Amino acid sequence: MKPYKAIVGALLKFEKIHNFLSSDCIVAFSGGLDSRVLFDVITKFKRDNNIYSRTIACHIPVYAEGVSGLNLDEVYEGNISEDVNFPISCSFCSRIRKRALLEFAKEKGIYNILLGHNKNDFVENFLYNQIYHKRLESMPLKRVYFEKYNFLRPFAFCSRKNIEIYAKENNLVDIENKCSASSRLRKEFREIIDKINKDYNLYNNVMDLIEKNKFYGEVNE
Repeated sequence: MKPYKAIVGALLKFEKIHNFLSSDCIVAFSGGLDSRVLFDVITKFKRDNNIYSRTIACHIPVYAEGVSGLNLDEVYEGNISEDVNFPISCSFCSRIRKRALLEFAKEKGIYNILLGHNKNDFVENFLYNQIYHKRLESMPLKRVYFEKYNFLRPFAFCSRKNIEIYAKENNLVDIENKCSASSRLRKEFREIIDKINKDYNLYNNVMDLIEKNKFYGEVNE
């Protein structure tokens, strides 16, 4: 199956759970492959199927010293008005960026905000939470803020492999401004899972377990 068809199939599977393709949406655009492919595929799918809702890419930079915008014509640069002293924790950075996305969504009158986490991310998060936090929980497919803003993860059923193949075929490269404080533990954990997956089909098996038992995170916040 060609990667575009596989990715669209994953999006349509998500659409059956949470409708979003016919609505205006914002893609949280980091510049990494997940967000680049998400924006590209949704834009192409809507165009090919005569869906006229807006799809807007918005980049909120990692809140770290020396990190700049992406300077892409088709991507809005979100504003962060917070005044804090460095260094800051990853969780605080995440909250600041999420707040900026919500402010952008309010400005544009859009209620669906799309994140690029893929099936592999769900599995890694689920296993990580078991081992380090003793919780049977992955990420939520959907999280609602202020009873109307929906943070959605429409790549939940899409493999990282298909995303990478699609990106290569369409000359989409990773341009994300990486944060130097990115977790080394998470990276090492992913490498271990990737090794196990080669022999035991771990990503597909664990994602089936997550789906069957609804091992997702909390919906409302």
